[in-house]
Amino acid sequence: MLTSDHLELLLAVVEHGSFSSAARALRRTQSAVSMAVANLEAELDLTLFDRSRREPVPTAELLAMLPEAKLIASRLQGLRLHLQELSGGLESHMRLGIVCDVDPQPALMALQALEQRYPGLDMEIRTAAQDTLVEALKKRELDLCIAYGGLELESVGIIQSLWTETISAVAAPDHPLVRGGPRPLEDLKAYRQIVITSPDNDLNKDRSMLSLRQWKTDNLSLTLELVERGLGWANLPLSCLRPSLESGRLHRIQFSTGSNGLDLPIYLLQSKGQDVGKAQALFRQALQDELNNRVLPTPAP
Repeated sequence: MLTSDHLELLLAVVEHGSFSSAARALRRTQSAVSMAVANLEAELDLTLFDRSRREPVPTAELLAMLPEAKLIASRLQGLRLHLQELSGGLESHMRLGIVCDVDPQPALMALQALEQRYPGLDMEIRTAAQDTLVEALKKRELDLCIAYGGLELESVGIIQSLWTETISAVAAPDHPLVRGGPRPLEDLKAYRQIVITSPDNDLNKDRSMLSLRQWKTDNLSLTLELVERGLGWANLPLSCLRPSLESGRLHRIQFSTGSNGLDLPIYLLQSKGQDVGKAQALFRQALQDELNNRVLPTPAP
């Protein structure tokens, strides 16, 4: 039977070019390596090395199996390392929530660093409206969550301040709020607002609701599509609006008094009383490193 030890042996001989060099690399005797290869050849009824020359040369049969053998050996090595990490306290999985209208790029860069360090770690990544993810965090269905600051965070733990996002009211170029020039802020109440929220959220208690009429969505892409089609206006982060603003598909609404922009903090959240695992700690550090090196874009006009 072909075992992981056989694979390690064969790959060592191929890599080092001789039984003696492979034996030194594996810290075995040359006779033990030669005998193990010979026994395997007899068991498989295959000649794996041509011994007619000074050094053993892989046969066509061995060369045919090398790609698969290298892949299996690499996976086994990864499994060994992951088991070592688990025995050293690494959590078996991590569950991350990212509010759907928060810029995901810093988190994605941090996840790349996390995957490089712990490639065997299982990840669950959820994106949804803020109220949905905060509720999931309260129920401990998530380990970490990247979300906007707000009153609903009092019952969860804020473990890291990340960056500040500017929220701006936008509409399509042919929408009355844009077409008519600068408008009083109160005019927003008369036009439909497209809101990213969970279906169960009571909008009457949400202070971000400025309009008397709303349409609910649960994701950013659909919200952008609705607003670009002129079906309403929305308060959205500038980091997610840049392509739509630069192309002219959306405009920032101009107000006759005051500016169109509200700065909101973005936090990394965790359930209160929850322990921080090794993967979570590395993600937090990688996220902070990414933000420290990040060049923030100039706000769109």
